[in-house]
Amino acid sequence: MSERLQLDTAGVLADVAQRLCGSLDLTQTLEEIAESVVTRIGFGIAVLNLVTPDGDIEVVAVAGPDDVCRDLLGRRQSAQDWQDALSASETRGRLRFLDGRRDGRREVADPDSWHPMDALFAPLYGGDGLLLGILSVDLPHDGMRPDPADCQLLEVFAIQAALAIDHARLFQDLQRALDEQHRVQAELRHRALHDPLTSLANRDLVLDRLDQALARSRRDGRAVAVLFLDVDHFKLVNDSLGHSAGDELLVGLAAMLLHHLREVDTAGRLGGDEFVLVLEELSGPAEAIAVAERVLAAVREPLVLGGEYVRASLSIGISMAGPGSTAHDLLTEADTALYRAKAAGRGRWEMFDAEMRSAALAQLALRTELSGAVGRDEFRLHYQPIVVIETGRPLGFEALLRWEHPTRGLLSPSAFLDVMEDSDADSPVAEWVLERACSDAASWGENLFVSVNVSPRQLARPELASRVSDVLTRTGLAPGLLWIEVTEDRPLDAHQDVADVQRLRDLGVHVALDDFGTGYAGLTYLQRLPADTVKIDMVFVQQVVDDAVSRGIVSAVVGLATALELQVVAEGVETPEQAQSLQVLGVTCAQGYLWGKPLPLPGEATHLVLRPPRLADDLDGELRRFQAVLGASSDLAQVATASVQAARRNVGADGCGFTLLDEDGDGRLVHGEGYSDEVLSHFGVISSAGSLPMCVTLRDATSVFLPHHELEGHPLPIVRQASGTIVALASVPLTGDGHYGALGVSWSGPVDMTPRVQRHLEDMGCLIGARLSELGMVPPDR
Repeated sequence: MSERLQLDTAGVLADVAQRLCGSLDLTQTLEEIAESVVTRIGFGIAVLNLVTPDGDIEVVAVAGPDDVCRDLLGRRQSAQDWQDALSASETRGRLRFLDGRRDGRREVADPDSWHPMDALFAPLYGGDGLLLGILSVDLPHDGMRPDPADCQLLEVFAIQAALAIDHARLFQDLQRALDEQHRVQAELRHRALHDPLTSLANRDLVLDRLDQALARSRRDGRAVAVLFLDVDHFKLVNDSLGHSAGDELLVGLAAMLLHHLREVDTAGRLGGDEFVLVLEELSGPAEAIAVAERVLAAVREPLVLGGEYVRASLSIGISMAGPGSTAHDLLTEADTALYRAKAAGRGRWEMFDAEMRSAALAQLALRTELSGAVGRDEFRLHYQPIVVIETGRPLGFEALLRWEHPTRGLLSPSAFLDVMEDSDADSPVAEWVLERACSDAASWGENLFVSVNVSPRQLARPELASRVSDVLTRTGLAPGLLWIEVTEDRPLDAHQDVADVQRLRDLGVHVALDDFGTGYAGLTYLQRLPADTVKIDMVFVQQVVDDAVSRGIVSAVVGLATALELQVVAEGVETPEQAQSLQVLGVTCAQGYLWGKPLPLPGEATHLVLRPPRLADDLDGELRRFQAVLGASSDLAQVATASVQAARRNVGADGCGFTLLDEDGDGRLVHGEGYSDEVLSHFGVISSAGSLPMCVTLRDATSVFLPHHELEGHPLPIVRQASGTIVALASVPLTGDGHYGALGVSWSGPVDMTPRVQRHLEDMGCLIGARLSELGMVPPDR
């Protein structure tokens, strides 16, 4: 038996197994296998080859002389080369032996000695039966070829080696899986706490870092500040250069912010174009202000976005932590200061102060009070007339919300609307307004509409149309007498906005686009939105007399509306000059203080008090002009038309009728304006035996003047029903060579029935009678 066989085979294998199982690292296991062959199995060289993923055989570990290690380590052979070598070898159990003498190239004295070209291979199989690799041994220590006992020892060793490799590989795969998992978990944690676009901290991480900063501040006494940043006019970048340019701007701003912060500070993005900086370890407000100044200066440097140079601008709100401050408090305070910075002109910073805190507390209290205002019946509706400019006759009324605050008195929407729309009170208040306005309008008993404002938030609610339908059913108001006013204070959503409005139109409700010209709407908005009316914002109306640009804008809106067959209403008309300019530009309807401030309606529309109609400034001059017009009139129709138009113009009358006496002593209406067809038909023939003012004048050739307090009890239901509120009437005879008939006028607003007004109307009647005489007409009483 050879010297190797005298070894304690079991002890050798046990020692090798202990060494191999002592390591779970694959590289170390491979090196231990090769080294064990040399130190414990009795060979001078051991080469460990493993099958690569692409099917080659690669030398992964070598034990033996250094030059052999250098030459062989990392060498690759194809699987086919190895297969050829194995095919040419002899089978020795599970081993393969390549006999170096079989080609007869070299003889040795002892046939059992190891030939330099001999090779012994041990295939290594994994637990799944697949080939892991091949262990090649060479240069036995005793110089002899292996006998069966040697081969058996190497076979058992190869089995141990294969198991060790399999084990190490499984552990390596597990480690990799645990690593790829750790990386995934780390990535998920990063995504959960960071903004995906800029990689800055998101809201959750900002709040956590801020909480930690406040805790450290309470321990070390160092100051903490929060800077709330918002990009000015960010929407313009998106709209003009595209959203990709907007994202590029946000990423660039994020990098700039990080550049100006210390390691202890935190930069975060809350969404959209809002950023937050948490500054720690400050000595006081001055350091926070210095950071804000540096950021404002840095952002003014031009950027190239979408191939265009863009100068960005930021508004910044600053809040400093005080005793008891929470993360939420600081963010809210910084946000409040930010809005102050925007209101002050943008591109600047503002520090949250005591005044802002008081305002914030007041707003919080207001929010709390609003939540129960509906239940306490504290809301009121005031109504402002929408009129025909030429006559001042009301077509309908806009419902305007007021809050009867228990301690602050009557509040206009400017005092609470922003808070309401940002709170849970928005929906119940909106429902109350709709219900009350429709109920009031249904009780007026007139052909007058009511207009209700609806916010974009309310309009987008899919249940709005069904709620409107229910209210109309309950109150009995005709759908055509309800106007829904929508504002254009957000960009058009071509699909959603049209669908929302169309649902209302399908009910028969009238839709008006409010405050046109000051928001996002334009030609596309008008063209796509299925509205009925455009209301021109008061900012243009109130400058229409003196400002050419405003006149141009109004004219353009009228042109667009006319092309799209939309009605135009001007808002905020306060002076006769504004009304006249609007008429010249083609606007026929308006609302404003000229005709009435918003007032509560105690009951029916007949009780509405409107602004007195405007009388002509120079009645004597108007009378002379009227006489000249009559002189140019060649027949009865021209005289009647000129008379009615002059009466309405000179004394601000809403309605006027020209009536002639016939042979039977009854009145026959020749021409009338300002009344519905129903009224004109009803008064087409008037018996002089009646009690109406016109009957008295036809019968007795006397003037009748009735102010509003004398109209009670007069039988005028047909007039009220078809032409709106009547609050004053006048009727004067047409007298020349005789008594020809009567000119009747009516007002839908209070008029000062002064002797001057009465005399003017009577003088008109005399001029008309004289012209009829000149035309050869014969009065029936002759």
